Amino acid sequence: MPDKYKCMKRPLVSIIIPVYNAEAHLPRCVDSILGQAFGDFELLLVNDGSSDGSLEVCQRYAAVDGRVRVLDKANGGVSSARNMGIESAVAEWVMFVDADDWVETNMLELAVPYVDSCDIVRLAWVAHHANDVVVKKRVMNAESPRQLLKQLLRRRTKLAIWGTLIRRELFMLHNIRFDLSYDYAEDWLALLRIVARSKSVKTLPEAYVYHYDMANMSSCINNMSVAKMACNVRLCHDVKGDIPREFRADLRDTRLELYRLLVAAYGCEEVCRHIASIRHKVDLFTLWEVLVANFGWRKKRELLAFWRYIKKQKLN
Repeated sequence: MPDKYKCMKRPLVSIIIPVYNAEAHLPRCVDSILGQAFGDFELLLVNDGSSDGSLEVCQRYAAVDGRVRVLDKANGGVSSARNMGIESAVAEWVMFVDADDWVETNMLELAVPYVDSCDIVRLAWVAHHANDVVVKKRVMNAESPRQLLKQLLRRRTKLAIWGTLIRRELFMLHNIRFDLSYDYAEDWLALLRIVARSKSVKTLPEAYVYHYDMANMSSCINNMSVAKMACNVRLCHDVKGDIPREFRADLRDTRLELYRLLVAAYGCEEVCRHIASIRHKVDLFTLWEVLVANFGWRKKRELLAFWRYIKKQKLN
């Protein structure tokens, strides 16, 4: 089988896995990908300066399957590893998979039929929590980039980029990469920029083919902090130039809701202390924005209380 794939011409899909100290989980992930019923792909294993045996695991797979390429780099974080994968990929389509996750053998088989008519193909997923709790996660249907962009802005659909088939040209033509300055929400930022420039999307809302390991405590979702949550607020500032004006109200309401959630989780004092340290990177909000927001009065009262605190601290 390996010799067959070494003779392949340009593959249709490049699957990119950032690898950092994933020795324990990586074989499950890689085996699930190499077992795909649709075999016209390359697998890029980007070792991000692992200090365990991850690199050796990657090299063992490359030695027995010609579809596997190993990229080795100094540690720079998941965004830098993904960016290296984008730039090294040779296929027309890319997909990201996390090293501690795994996929069903029919994942590509279900997605590939739509590549001639779409820029983005979205798939459903399965969340694996601690104590063997498994929850199927249906992806909200979107029939156009405009509809998907609105869902993403309002945080009503999956914000992670893994398990999504994306035309590589969107990254290359528009110079879209994962922002290295983000510790959190880098997926959401990249997706917003990609979707804003896409022409067509396809959603398979009940194709539960991607398995996300939420029980692994190394997952960033399980290590939340005020700094990570504040990255969401910063995103609302950074993405303004990418979003058509018709969606500005959605972006405003999301920014307000993120501030409300921050305060509910950490309190006015801690949030203001952190916001002050990144003041040049975020937009605060005005009294008028609170009044016109598409919120009920309970949320507006909470935001008004925070607005008064901001005024008192002279952060405006």
